Amino acid sequence: EILADNRDLKEQLKKAKDMITQTRYEDLPSYEIGMEKGMEKGMEKGMEKGMEKGIEKGIEKGIEKGIALEKIKAEQEKLKLAKKLLAILDDETIANTLNISLTTIKTLRAEKH
Repeated sequence: EILADNRDLKEQLKKAKDMITQTRYEDLPSYEIGMEKGMEKGMEKGMEKGMEKGIEKGIEKGIEKGIALEKIKAEQEKLKLAKKLLAILDDETIANTLNISLTTIKTLRAEKH
């Protein structure tokens, strides 16, 4: 009896194999649901990574701008001090002391008069 039941087992396995290999998984509802969920997760992760990178770049640019502004302010303070020193020191001493070009000091002196 068992042998009789198993005689067409090979045929049944062949049919099952053919059915499985001919199935288009893209057409299955579960495939579509899985793809949608995968896309959602991928988009979420992509957005998170993009936000992180954007924040990092924003911080970097902010720091760069802050440093540039501090340099400008420092140069402005040097020029203010140089103008005050024009009344008591010679041009070369001011230029050397404040690390400003002699040309700049001469221009400041000319503007004062």
